[in-house]
Amino acid sequence: MRNLLLIIACIINLSFVLAQDNFTVKSIDNKDIHFLSLPNSEFTSVGSVRLNEDDLKNVSSLEDRFKIAFEKFNSSEFDGILTREGKTITFIKYSKKQKNRTARTVNSFGKPIYFLSLPSKEYSVLNTTANTIEDKKSVYLLNSIKNWINSNDKADAIIIENELIKSIKFK
Repeated sequence: MRNLLLIIACIINLSFVLAQDNFTVKSIDNKDIHFLSLPNSEFTSVGSVRLNEDDLKNVSSLEDRFKIAFEKFNSSEFDGILTREGKTITFIKYSKKQKNRTARTVNSFGKPIYFLSLPSKEYSVLNTTANTIEDKKSVYLLNSIKNWINSNDKADAIIIENELIKSIKFK
């Protein structure tokens, strides 16, 4: 009986893990970017930096923000970064080397957000709009994303690229 319960618990756990949407991670300067996502590979934190307003005053894109963080960290001994809001950046090193790393979304606002990435599941685009988050270096970035998601309640997920925001429905 105990073994049966253990097997059922493992099956439920496995189905939960498989239900999460995985995607291939975007890299900048050969460093993986985990923005509102978590790596599927084991990793350790090797340091962090916090970007201030002086660091961000001439930033024109999210990629530029990450490049500034790379320079500020002043070490090449990392494989990728984790960030939630783009100001506090955690540098990580993977336990094993491999190509084509995958990550999983984090439902920060009740829906998956694919920030500089695409879902592995098939989807259709409900609508596309220009990125109206005017100040990409603002501390209000997450609040702007949350408000945009709340106004698109028919979407299953959101894809955010530098210039476009897409509401999508999974097939």
